[in-house]
Amino acid sequence: MRGFFAIGLEAVTRPMNAGTLFRAAHAFGAAYAFAISDAGLTRKAAQADTSTSNRHLPFFRLPAIEGLMLPDRAMLIGIEIDDALDSMPYIPHPEQAVYLIAPEGLSAAARRRCSAVVRLPGRLALNPAMAGALVMYDRMLIHGRFAPRPVASSGVPGRGAGARQVQD
Repeated sequence: MRGFFAIGLEAVTRPMNAGTLFRAAHAFGAAYAFAISDAGLTRKAAQADTSTSNRHLPFFRLPAIEGLMLPDRAMLIGIEIDDALDSMPYIPHPEQAVYLIAPEGLSAAARRRCSAVVRLPGRLALNPAMAGALVMYDRMLIHGRFAPRPVASSGVPGRGAGARQVQD
């Protein structure tokens, strides 16, 4: 995969979501993960992180956004649930990206630090672990080395010869 990325949470409210996000960060190849929170990440976070990502992935705990240092050329991309933002049909994925998710919305200080703030499309807010996994998967598709998805002659993926047809 080209470039690098990191992902973090601001204001951890549910440790299980944090553990699941950090496990996904490990699975998708994050350079590091972080939490901006004065709350401790409890044993519940570790229960959700069955890959023990903290053994394989650098992890930083910061008391405030002001302590977040970005690597050279890295852009901070905020992922929001704010209905005032337009849903983005795509997520900007710079080669060097640090993604920041907050379960109840980014703080004003975090928004000011972001190069871009994106609202994921959808009708309902997602928990931070699910939102983060979608962002990392999308990044993998954009920056990974994957062939384009095959499209059958009907124009619908998987509807060519030999594809299983769904009965109505």
